[in-house]
Amino acid sequence: MRRISLLAGVIALCTAMSGSPSLASLVEETKESLRFGACPQDLAGAYPHLDCATLQVPLDHSRPFGEQVSVTVSRAKATNPAKRRGVLFLNPGGPGQGAADYAGRLTLPSSTGQTRIPAPVLEMYDVIGMDPRGVAHSTPISCGDPAIWSSPLPDPDAVSERQNWWKLLGAFAESCRRNAGDMLPFLNGKTVARDMDRLREALGEDKISYLGYSYGTYLGIAYASAYPHRLDRVILDSAVDPTPVEMAYRGWAVLGQNAAMHKRRDTYFEWVARYDDFFGLGTTKDEVRAAWDTVIAELRRAPRGHGGPAEFIIMTFDHMYTESGWQRLTQAISDFVKRDDDTLLKTLMPNMGGPGTESFLALFNAVSCTDSPWPADRSTWERDAEEHAGRYPGYAVWYNSFYNAACAAWPVPAQQRALPDATKLPPMLIFSSEGDPATPHEGAKALRGLLPSSRLVTEVNAGKHGVFAGPFAQANPAANQLGSDYLVTGALPAQDVSVPGHPFPVPTRQSASEALAEAGAAKLRLGVE
Repeated sequence: MRRISLLAGVIALCTAMSGSPSLASLVEETKESLRFGACPQDLAGAYPHLDCATLQVPLDHSRPFGEQVSVTVSRAKATNPAKRRGVLFLNPGGPGQGAADYAGRLTLPSSTGQTRIPAPVLEMYDVIGMDPRGVAHSTPISCGDPAIWSSPLPDPDAVSERQNWWKLLGAFAESCRRNAGDMLPFLNGKTVARDMDRLREALGEDKISYLGYSYGTYLGIAYASAYPHRLDRVILDSAVDPTPVEMAYRGWAVLGQNAAMHKRRDTYFEWVARYDDFFGLGTTKDEVRAAWDTVIAELRRAPRGHGGPAEFIIMTFDHMYTESGWQRLTQAISDFVKRDDDTLLKTLMPNMGGPGTESFLALFNAVSCTDSPWPADRSTWERDAEEHAGRYPGYAVWYNSFYNAACAAWPVPAQQRALPDATKLPPMLIFSSEGDPATPHEGAKALRGLLPSSRLVTEVNAGKHGVFAGPFAQANPAANQLGSDYLVTGALPAQDVSVPGHPFPVPTRQSASEALAEAGAAKLRLGVE
């Protein structure tokens, strides 16, 4: 779906009339701004089939000739040029995750030649991964000293620590204003959507297809709101509900997530109880929960290294997005409770004071806090957290609130969230796991109602965050087939459908050294794998 830009034609005509080299250079700059070649070293080593480019975009799109920032783009070319249909943009969510790496992961053949995106799709599309501004290989942001987040963090459930949390979050927001204030107004979904359209134009494409996960579904909605005529086929997986005015606070980031994550943690406890002969933590979810509580209580009494109750809660929270790490998490709890061995536990618990954490939290907050409004008063946050803590006892409600509460004092005003005109959009395919802990299934149903021509595919008896093109061990063949058929032919199911859930893992025996090696190599992400 290549096109000749109307703008380029107008500029060329004006250039012929005026002889102005500056106008001619505009077209040439657009053509040359996306020269694909070698990828950055980390991408090239892991994904040799990719090529990469850098695109310059305006910091402020209302000032197109002002300061520019760079976005890094990776590409996996269509494997059958004769069948090529166009481009498939990816975004894995976050906000705060890059897509250049993700395009590699979803298109890299396994040892058996399989790819996570089905082969018929890869025949037809160039898969495009753009690291959004502020993320990964694109122009970065930093809010300053990572030591603001030094571990162990305050205990999120202790009343006596709440003032410490508010002080920490206020210092973080002020540090972001001081160190990244020039970029903060331009780090949001609507601006990244404009970057995407500049990329579409630089690629010479009339339309794009899009595959977005988690927060990436909202990015797709933001693009659809601004450029509905530029969309071809769209998959939104683990969908964010864009309908509440306080979209993130009321939905996927705080209040809506509390219920979903509480339910998911109970599912995890039930899984552990099925393998009591393996882990020895009890035969019921209540017995397993008691073991989890034992770890919390002991870490409150005496943190282990950089890990206190907050880091243990964060570690547990992160492992709920996917079952791939459940064995190592449970083994760490079992070692600690049964043998007072904290070796694996300390390996898994995050050290929040590192530069990688700082850069993620800077971008996560910069985008989350400005995409939609948040409560500005501390009393609202504490009232809602208190109510939810009573409704979901034993779950990390206070941590979940404090993780996002820098938005109460964020130095940049929030925008109104983007809502598209459904009558101008092509039919879309929405995927959701009914037990998704991060973007609750209720949000996917709300999005389905907002987009009446779309179809919703629900993975039942499942709770992994992400359904289509998942990791091989948790792949859902029925979901993959539906997604592949849609991207290849445009065919949607006649109505909303449910597909059986993917299998849960079965633990296998590991030596202590194997468990530690796996834990050290694990890269948990706040999003899909």
